[in-house]
Amino acid sequence: MTFEQGVQANGAGSLVDRVCEDLSSLVMQAPLPNGLLPPEHELTARFGVSRTVLREATKRLESLGLLESRHGVGVRVVRKLHRPVSLLLNVLIPDPHQRLRQTMEVRQLIEVETARRAAEQGSAETIAELQRLLEQLERAGSVDEAARLDVTFHQVLAKAAGNALVELILDSISELGAEGRKLTLSRTGILYAARQHRQVLEAIERHDPKAAGVAMRNHLTHAAEDLNAQLSDLKSSVQRAVAAGAKIAAAKTNPLILR
Repeated sequence: MTFEQGVQANGAGSLVDRVCEDLSSLVMQAPLPNGLLPPEHELTARFGVSRTVLREATKRLESLGLLESRHGVGVRVVRKLHRPVSLLLNVLIPDPHQRLRQTMEVRQLIEVETARRAAEQGSAETIAELQRLLEQLERAGSVDEAARLDVTFHQVLAKAAGNALVELILDSISELGAEGRKLTLSRTGILYAARQHRQVLEAIERHDPKAAGVAMRNHLTHAAEDLNAQLSDLKSSVQRAVAAGAKIAAAKTNPLILR
């Protein structure tokens, strides 16, 4: 049975699958004007389907993070393919502290190799982009700004490694990674983190994969230690607050408790 015969036999569901494939190819092959899909009537004529089928395919690609509908603007290509995974992490790992710890473990498993790869095949443009981000990180005026720049620095490294799946995995944990960075930056300071990034970048500039891997491993090891220490401090603070609250509540019935 040919693909077209399968579409006819299986009905609208298969038509939606086909249009999803066609739309995905359209938006991934080349940039679209203003990042927007062509008008609906053009797409229905191009793909030979009804508006109902086209809209269902569009909704499906929105749920996958490829497209985003904006009222009064149209359907924009956003390529946030990591978003479905990001949302599932809250279900998979309900404990927020465990999510942060496991995110760090994933980074340690992957990012040492991405640093090596970036040193092997990083272009002059990539190195210049990393240098620009590092300079901005050194001048960052807030923890939030520094965390955003830190995440972007590591995303550029992942892209330089030349593996789309690695990019997707790291993008999917980037929001959690930003939260973890805010905690560690609050503990160690922005310049401390910037110095560690500088060591990674200098190895990449020398195209020294071994040194880049060592620098990244050291950076992530220190980050993991700082994260665990900060989470432990937060847990202790919560426990003290709960204990104090219980003591105050008990004192309402027996004032001698606070003496």
